[in-house]
Amino acid sequence: MSLSPAPASASPGRTFEFPCNERVRMLLRIECLGRRLRSLSALSGRPSHEATLVAFFEFLDLLGSRSDVKTELLQELERQRARMQAFANNPAINAARLKDSLDELERHIAHADSTPMRLGPHIPEHEFLAMLRSRAGVPGGLCAFDHTAYQLWLSRPDEQRADMLHSWIAPWQGFLDSVGLALGFLRDSAEPTSVVAVGGGYEASPQGRSVRLIRVEITDPRELGCEVSANKYLVAVRFRLLANNLNYTAVTDDLPFSLTLCDF
Repeated sequence: MSLSPAPASASPGRTFEFPCNERVRMLLRIECLGRRLRSLSALSGRPSHEATLVAFFEFLDLLGSRSDVKTELLQELERQRARMQAFANNPAINAARLKDSLDELERHIAHADSTPMRLGPHIPEHEFLAMLRSRAGVPGGLCAFDHTAYQLWLSRPDEQRADMLHSWIAPWQGFLDSVGLALGFLRDSAEPTSVVAVGGGYEASPQGRSVRLIRVEITDPRELGCEVSANKYLVAVRFRLLANNLNYTAVTDDLPFSLTLCDF
């Protein structure tokens, strides 16, 4: 399976991530849409605001596609809290940092539990947004003759539209922060190992570890992607080079990279 680029980090190179279970896959999808939504909402201009609404509706569709999205996030945060609490009596652990992390988890658990998962009266313009959302899935469904109120809204000053967009997204900002916290703890749970993909490929045993997230970092300047397959017996990485026609071709030379098996 192909990996998706991870959020930008301070380290050089390019990082790819592969989720090893459905929960982590779902959290990564939410994080991806959340980053897009936040980036678009920071831009000004009518085209940017139209794109922000489309991303917002896609985000709501993802949250509404499964009834257990909130439950899965809460269970992940609670699982991480339990893992941290197990370190409480370990003299090698910084007690103050552990307490800060546990307090942060508690705050996010409480906030995530109170987050609405659907449009509703908590947004005064929810009926307007619900109508837009029903038309947004139709190709060309938001033309002026389909939804005149939308066209009138788009004709308002940039600042007014931006303020309304931010108010519509605001109820889910804390939820996105909680997703980022859960993934952040997971990403930081293991140290990277320097390895070499011989002839563009690499295989290793996870040695009985219950890996939840695989991270691959490369510093090669070429446009390289990779495919990963993983089970409890084997982790396999195969690198591909992006050709001019945007199709992948095989990599046959040896390629050093960093591999992180996150199992927190």
